[in-house]
Amino acid sequence: TEAFKDLPILKNHFTDRITVSYDASKGFVVAQQDMAKMVDSLAKELDESGDAEKLQKTTRMLKDEIRQNRLSGLKFIRNMHENYPEATVGIETKDAIRSVLNHERNTIKKLKSDGMLEADEASRLIIAVEERMKEVMESSLDLRLPEPEEVLREVNWLKGMPDTLIAKIVNASESRVYNSGDTIMTQGGEGDGMIVITRGSVKVSIGDIVVDIMGRGAVIGEMAVLAGVPRTANVVADSSVTALWLTTESMQSIMAESPELSGSLWKTAAMRFAENLIGAKSPYNAWDQMRLRRWLNEGEVSAPAEGESVNLYGKVGILVAGQASASASAEAITAPALLDLADATFSDNAKVFIRES
Repeated sequence: TEAFKDLPILKNHFTDRITVSYDASKGFVVAQQDMAKMVDSLAKELDESGDAEKLQKTTRMLKDEIRQNRLSGLKFIRNMHENYPEATVGIETKDAIRSVLNHERNTIKKLKSDGMLEADEASRLIIAVEERMKEVMESSLDLRLPEPEEVLREVNWLKGMPDTLIAKIVNASESRVYNSGDTIMTQGGEGDGMIVITRGSVKVSIGDIVVDIMGRGAVIGEMAVLAGVPRTANVVADSSVTALWLTTESMQSIMAESPELSGSLWKTAAMRFAENLIGAKSPYNAWDQMRLRRWLNEGEVSAPAEGESVNLYGKVGILVAGQASASASAEAITAPALLDLADATFSDNAKVFIRES
């Protein structure tokens, strides 16, 4: 299906379907938001009993349904962003241009009404604006796939990195395509590289539990590159996926030249482990995902010397690589693990993520 949609005879049909679906979804979400503002008055019209408790129950039921509808619409839009980024970006660009032109037309009308523009000049300018608007709306979408460099510049662990470094990563990468349902990585399998998703989304699961759904710009399998460990999760394509494959050897060579890249990738891996290990614990289980990730982003990865003792009292400590033990104990804890200790002693080549509580 990915190949068929690029055929000239089907391209216009495909883009029309995408545009209608995307616009309808955005309209649906906006409608739910507007409906939420009318719930109280709507509930009174639906329930004329005058029973305050019953009215409150009806209001709560309506709000819950509207909230679920809105979330469904937002999820659909997110999936379209992940599966058809080139189409949704084109649609949003058109919408932005249309908004600018609408503002321009309204400004001309206001200048005319204020007596600052002659009627014939205002009419000429409005016609010109509407012609440009028509051209924009009738122009076809450019279904251009993003270049690897464009995607990599969006990736958090590469932000601020020099263009020469990004170019090295692109040159060392291999483009791969996976169909929906394809297994990309298997938990416990040999780690011989990592991928960066450039299009589509994947499900990440540990055992039978799905722990994350990741899309464009996500890096997966980085621990194989960083520490040579087996795969820590199953990764399955949730849609058609395009990704950049980077071998362990090539990435280690690039990281050897850039300590900043190595540190950034370690922090990315550490935050993912931390999210999985503490996400179900209080008080973090009451936080939404974005709040937890922002909080974790304030943490840092350190590399203690062999035998070094680190004070973890009042802190969240995540062992990312190597081993650790309580200072008074000989029993070793192997990464990845939450270090629920007041202080810990570390093995050689250990990495620990620490966040002040």
